[in-house]
Amino acid sequence: EYKVTNTGPAGFVSLYKNGIPWPGTSSVNWGAPGTTIANGTIVAVDANGTFTARAKSSCDLVVDVLGYYT
Repeated sequence: EYKVTNTGPAGFVSLYKNGIPWPGTSSVNWGAPGTTIANGTIVAVDANGTFTARAKSSCDLVVDVLGYYT
């Protein structure tokens, strides 16, 4: 689960496997500054258990890892 808050103008955050090019997708979108929105997703991770977060617009990102599977 994750949440974006203190957002700037309309934008998005994309969460994806570390070490690959941005896949051109978004995980959450917002349309106005000052938005707080939560979402859940499954994200692939690299061998070190890390992923990449890419934002188009400013925001604070809060991530809560709930578990993993192999």
